[in-house]
Amino acid sequence: MSIPVVTVGPAGVPLAARLKQLHGPVTVVRCCSELSELLAACQSGLARAAVITAGSEELTATLVDRVTAVGVAVLVLTDDVREAGRMQAIGAAVASANTSADALADWISAVVAAFAAPLSGASASMQSVPGPATPGPATQRPTTPGPALVGSEQPPAPAAGPEHAPAGSGPGPDAGASASGPVAAAVSLSDSGKVPSIPRAPGHLHGGSDGQEKRSGATNGLPGQLLAVWGPAGAPGRTTVAVNVAAEAAAEGRHVLLIDADTYGASIAVHLGLLDESAGLAQACRLADQGLLTPEGVERVSTSVNFAGGRLRVLTGLTRPDRWPELRAAAMNLVLQQCRNSADLIVIDCGFSLESDEELSYDTRAPQRNAATLCALAAADTVLAVGAADAVGVPRLVRALPLLQAVTGRAKVTVLLNRVRPGAAGRNPERELRQAWERFGPDNPITAFLPWDPDSADRALLTGQLLREAAPGSPLRHAIAGLVCAPAQRGPRRAVKTTRVTALFQR
Repeated sequence: MSIPVVTVGPAGVPLAARLKQLHGPVTVVRCCSELSELLAACQSGLARAAVITAGSEELTATLVDRVTAVGVAVLVLTDDVREAGRMQAIGAAVASANTSADALADWISAVVAAFAAPLSGASASMQSVPGPATPGPATQRPTTPGPALVGSEQPPAPAAGPEHAPAGSGPGPDAGASASGPVAAAVSLSDSGKVPSIPRAPGHLHGGSDGQEKRSGATNGLPGQLLAVWGPAGAPGRTTVAVNVAAEAAAEGRHVLLIDADTYGASIAVHLGLLDESAGLAQACRLADQGLLTPEGVERVSTSVNFAGGRLRVLTGLTRPDRWPELRAAAMNLVLQQCRNSADLIVIDCGFSLESDEELSYDTRAPQRNAATLCALAAADTVLAVGAADAVGVPRLVRALPLLQAVTGRAKVTVLLNRVRPGAAGRNPERELRQAWERFGPDNPITAFLPWDPDSADRALLTGQLLREAAPGSPLRHAIAGLVCAPAQRGPRRAVKTTRVTALFQR
């Protein structure tokens, strides 16, 4: 069966003529003059592959994501080494513009086959290397082993093999039928014009011999651990936890990057006393969308924060909630990938909403209001689920956890109850809350309790400092430091009287 192809650029017509003479498996069904026309042709179901012979400088990760979402592989013909590297970074396959018609037909067939083949656990990456001139992937910095976070799983030792390759859009609930984007494949077009077998792209998740998913290590070190801090609506203390967990980890000697991905009310800049004039995360997404973001670029657009005992870097959030379309899913996934290569630990302050209603409202690929949060949770290794320890916050957390589990997938969810106090949960609040949770809550146990310490929290926020600076001896600071430095200790199960918190689950 012939593979229908659409092209864009002046070389599309002669390319169609050369392929037609082969009477082979590839047929050019339309020659487009610009990328917008090509996108319309792909969304109408005309093609299975889009070949770009000119105008690739206007191609972005978001456009590639929109095309691949409808089942079309994106291929670029170029002899510019730098442009080839940029195309690979945004998830397009690349070959030389001087490739013969026979080799080109075989290459298109191989890329389309790799695109359609279901590879378990693969994330988006459709790349091709036009000979030895293709720029190699960015070298990852070695990571320094540090203290484990509660519930975290450290990646295994580095695996021998090629360097960690750049990937396209990672898995995310917004991807619909193409949840993981194009299938991971690295297709090399050799000088002889023959297409070799298609290996699995290095650096992606793959099934291990024990049936568990493992993360391939980079040549020079392990990819950074990604920790997402999430909580339901009602301001349970997500940002306070995220900022201070990042600071405590940085004080232990780890290279930490803190990201504000809350598209409803970004506030990390305020907590750290930074000038809220630019959005570092939006800058990173713009560079990633163009295929220009590198680990060094992440360092440049982030803000350095020095504090008593350490240093961390921050990607500040949006200055206005209406700027959320700047954080597209395809770009956000690329940002998170480069952040893994830039830091040992990435702490992300997520928004509360887990909805993806745009898929119900549009019959085409639409930008998502919660794309940044959904992408962060889908890519995370560990999720800290923060809930307020009161009669409203606990039921909200319980009801949201099933949806959170569906969004996170393989990530380990660690439950924290914040603002624990006798006035809201009984004379022995920890015991009462644990009793209520174990009787009526989900399978995830409560890992830690953070005490009610309004004076310390207010002092830190007012002065734009961290808890370890504003109130180093406060109970809240010690509880958060314990998340980074020591495993959680579960208390014994004891029969207790029914309290108001317990009664909430009986309604």
